[in-house]
Amino acid sequence: MLFQDDRAPGTIENYMRHVRAFAAWTRGSEVTPEISAAWKKHLQEVGYAPDTINCMLVSLNRFFDCVGWGACKVRLLRIQRKLFRATQKELTRSEYLRLLHAAHLYHRERIAL
Repeated sequence: MLFQDDRAPGTIENYMRHVRAFAAWTRGSEVTPEISAAWKKHLQEVGYAPDTINCMLVSLNRFFDCVGWGACKVRLLRIQRKLFRATQKELTRSEYLRLLHAAHLYHRERIAL
């Protein structure tokens, strides 16, 4: 299905890696909704980042769709996005003024605006 959907080779490789990781973790036991949920919990306990866990779950859910195991699909983690940047990433006034000066110096008025 991934080839048919014209997915990039790297995407297909990631999906395969995630499904293989799940298969290795189950050690050949029967796949059930409880096993899928336990894997999600395991990923959290091991310390994977929420975005990484969601990527792995998307791969697994897609596999479950392909083989007709829709009941085994797992809900993704809810991730609250940060509304503001860290103060360290903000430009200082002097950095801002230097950028404006450089734009004017190179006659890049649109950039300056």
